[in-house]
Amino acid sequence: MINVEEILRVEDLRINFITEDGIVKAIDGVSFSLERGEVLGIVGETGCGKSVTAHAILRLLPQPPAQIVDGRIVFEGKNLLDLSEDEMNKIRGSGIAMIFQEPMTSLNPAFTIKEQMIDVITLHRNVSKKEAVEIAANALRDVKLPQPEIILNKYPHELSGGQRQRVMIAMALSCQPKILIADEPTTALDVTIQAQILNLIKNLQEKYEMSVMIITHDMGVVAQISDRVAVMYAGNVVEIGDVKEVLKSPIHPYTKGLLKSIPKVENPNEKLETIPGSVPNLINPPSGCRFHPRCSIKGGICEKEKPLLEEVKKGRYVACHMIGRDSPWTVS
Repeated sequence: MINVEEILRVEDLRINFITEDGIVKAIDGVSFSLERGEVLGIVGETGCGKSVTAHAILRLLPQPPAQIVDGRIVFEGKNLLDLSEDEMNKIRGSGIAMIFQEPMTSLNPAFTIKEQMIDVITLHRNVSKKEAVEIAANALRDVKLPQPEIILNKYPHELSGGQRQRVMIAMALSCQPKILIADEPTTALDVTIQAQILNLIKNLQEKYEMSVMIITHDMGVVAQISDRVAVMYAGNVVEIGDVKEVLKSPIHPYTKGLLKSIPKVENPNEKLETIPGSVPNLINPPSGCRFHPRCSIKGGICEKEKPLLEEVKKGRYVACHMIGRDSPWTVS
């Protein structure tokens, strides 16, 4: 990490979705911070609220059906939830940029890469079209795409999945953002290309001293690229800490269960453990701690009161009533 200055803070964010079946309480008091120059991994299984949180930061959630019920999203001292759409448009791209998990749905199939990159660059930077073409070509070189002049004249369907993802990264970087949000950037790619994209993001983050928030369900991705990690479960952040510490010594029972379910290279025949039960229905979520129906160490308080995300040791935050009590999960 470059320093410890905070650039983004999400405070007690609560988001509901109005559906025909009822109100989905998708995000239930999420809080975390992002420091300048760091890579923060947001990890959790499908449906835990990772992408919803990322989209909320850029105010990309359609309202309705989404409702931001409470909370603050503070970027460089400004609460993004208080800004007008015009003010947000100035921040999107130049302040905070985002790349998505399937670039084919983000790139317009009717326009060339050059046309799309020029539109983005001229919108956020005071440059001529000629200068924008040069910036676009340099951005493509940055992401290791050979012959950028040829790539610029192609349409999205003429590129491979890995090339399209590199174009999306180049497009985001061409606006010189302070924060890059990468939402499952390697999901649709094969393993070899995944590793290349992750290395690319990390190298560019260091080169431009950006802050990066990477959204993923893959602990391997988190281990490869992140400085810190926030673990989410059913719309809550349950644990935050240094990535190496969390992966080596998880504290929250959900984090530990998640890690025990991952196959180990050194022991591929080892029987994997599973977390009993299933993810709760967020239209009618469990009372108290949302993980308590699946938790092996729960106490009576877990069913009644929602645990707060509290610092249990320096730089380590956990939301669990049982931490520090007479249990196998006691923090040393």
